[in-house]
Amino acid sequence: GWQQGKDTRMIRESLRPANVEQFVDANGTTYSPDLKQNILSMRGNYYLNSGKVKSSFDTYSQKRTWGKTEVKSNEVLYIPWPIISWAKPIPGDMYTVTAKTEGGARFRFQVGSFNSGLMENGESKSFKWPQSYSMIVAIESGIGEGSSASGTVIKQ
Repeated sequence: GWQQGKDTRMIRESLRPANVEQFVDANGTTYSPDLKQNILSMRGNYYLNSGKVKSSFDTYSQKRTWGKTEVKSNEVLYIPWPIISWAKPIPGDMYTVTAKTEGGARFRFQVGSFNSGLMENGESKSFKWPQSYSMIVAIESGIGEGSSASGTVIKQ
């Protein structure tokens, strides 16, 4: 049987760092991974500001999705930052926020005094990370059979 405390401790103690000279994809092709990773997660408890349909989080695609909607739904997430140390942004460095939406949905990112405004799919804006800040992610559904919203925040 599975003994969570004992077994997870044994697994953790058996792990070691991997040193990799080259990366190979599923087809056997070598590649260099992109070191500029997205530091924004769409996971969280979003508050429904208006509308009737609340989004759900799709873990695989890392986006918020809505089913059929007859009116726009607006949701907001207030993010306490930094939650995790590996993705901690550096004040004064430049970052780019990009919306990734489908079905008429829109995405907004706010940090400190920077506010992207509602953006549609593919729209990007650059900003300097502030010294002190709070963060807000706001999403708006499309109207129709289904829509989705996510965004990326990547250091330049």
